[in-house]
Amino acid sequence: MDHRIPLDDFDLERVGQLVRHLELGDASFSVAERLHYRAGGQPFITQRLCRYLAEQDVPIVPESVEAAVERFFREDTNHLSRILGDLRAEPELLDYARSAAARQIKFSPSVNDWQFRLSHVIGVIAPDQDGRCRIRNRIYEQALQLDEHPDKDGRPNPSSAPKKETASMDIPQELLEQLSKGNVVLFCGAGISISDDGIPSGSQLARELAQRAALGDVGSMSLPEVAQAYELERGTQSLIAYVTERVDDPRYTPLRAHHLIAALLFKRIITTNWDNLLEEALRQARKPFVKVVRDSEVPFTDDDKVLLIKLHGSIEQKDTIVITGDDYYNVFARLPQVANLVQSFFATKTLLFLGYGLADEDFKRLYMEVVRHLGKHQRRAYAVQLDPTPLTVKYWEQENVQVIAADATAFLASLSAELGAQNPAPAAGTTGQQPPTGAAPTTPMPTPASTPRGRSQSTGHFSLERGLQVMKDALRGSDAEILLEFSTLESRLLENIRSERLYGSTETVRSERARIVQELNRIALECLGRTFNEACGG
Repeated sequence: MDHRIPLDDFDLERVGQLVRHLELGDASFSVAERLHYRAGGQPFITQRLCRYLAEQDVPIVPESVEAAVERFFREDTNHLSRILGDLRAEPELLDYARSAAARQIKFSPSVNDWQFRLSHVIGVIAPDQDGRCRIRNRIYEQALQLDEHPDKDGRPNPSSAPKKETASMDIPQELLEQLSKGNVVLFCGAGISISDDGIPSGSQLARELAQRAALGDVGSMSLPEVAQAYELERGTQSLIAYVTERVDDPRYTPLRAHHLIAALLFKRIITTNWDNLLEEALRQARKPFVKVVRDSEVPFTDDDKVLLIKLHGSIEQKDTIVITGDDYYNVFARLPQVANLVQSFFATKTLLFLGYGLADEDFKRLYMEVVRHLGKHQRRAYAVQLDPTPLTVKYWEQENVQVIAADATAFLASLSAELGAQNPAPAAGTTGQQPPTGAAPTTPMPTPASTPRGRSQSTGHFSLERGLQVMKDALRGSDAEILLEFSTLESRLLENIRSERLYGSTETVRSERARIVQELNRIALECLGRTFNEACGG
């Protein structure tokens, strides 16, 4: 029996479950993030790195993962050597793997034999969130980079391993200075909200719409183009209803990027995202803000509050959603007052673009529409993109935009460390691939640990039941909507506790509890000024 059985990569939640066995306490989340960032959830590598961490004699911190990775490169005699051996045997296949990832070729293993072998037989490439080829994880990327200089046994040489993950990020000094003065306007795209188990990417949503409307193979058509075709076939109501269903899901909670943004010194934020994750992160950070979706809301801006402009609409205001090609072309004609405000920012403030594909034609059109009247008055702007091509960097340099090669969340974490921002609290139970956070100050909001079957939910001074009673007492007299929401969450949590006592601590029970406690934390912060976890502690 000599065949390989492919296993799905672990998501962040599954990696977190493995890390919890290491009993790291508050460090568990950041270690799991770093581990998932490096190994991408590849089952064999993830479990091997966890074993190496468990064997360490020193306290385990996020940086310990880097030591475990170096040990993996030194000691692995089968996994990487098997993959590299298969690729070395066919140099053209190796060249294709590198080229397909660098050029972001469409991932089509069903019709491309090389891609089938690289993904399903060798296991070195996988699709990214936009359906393009990528090297499956950062350890494989590192192995391929080092393959040209192997050690005496033919393995990748760990002594020359890149140190990008642990090196301090080179952030332009001018950007830091302008941000510290409150002169930076943040322009956020879909990249800050997309996660594996959360809000879909534009290309994923386009594929879903095409399938629902039986549009056939839409190939490389953009979301606005597909949405326009869907609207012609099924109507506007059907289009907006489906988009709302996919984006406005109560299970989606702010990612670490949202919390970092809320903690940093951004007084003006413009976003083309429909979701309300930024709003939620600002509420959790207790930062007052004014949201502008329509022209009529421009007069109500307040210099003492964060200004959040939602240029493409907001999901709870369905008539404002910009999604079709016609919508995109009419944005500024529909919102002349908002357009004037945005153009004034481009002329007087430093712009920072985050979460956009800089090669995307829709982004180019948006940018040019805003700056075309500014001429020589256009200020230098900055854009963050992971692994931009030299052509992309050159193109935007001509437009007076400096491209910073970095992951968006890692970049925000470095900004936080540089400027000493208040510690953001990442949402409990957040999934999806996230960058390492060892360099950034964090104060994760803990989710109460599950207890063995038959035991009480009180541990020392910590009691879920006490937390519920404290909140119930404090919320007396609150408005009916808050009381109804709390009552629903209270019933769900008590039922969750009963299920654990009857059937033991299962993954379903733990995941459900994480979601409930996260919502209780939100209500407690808004109404009590402290978290539900703190209320549980007395």
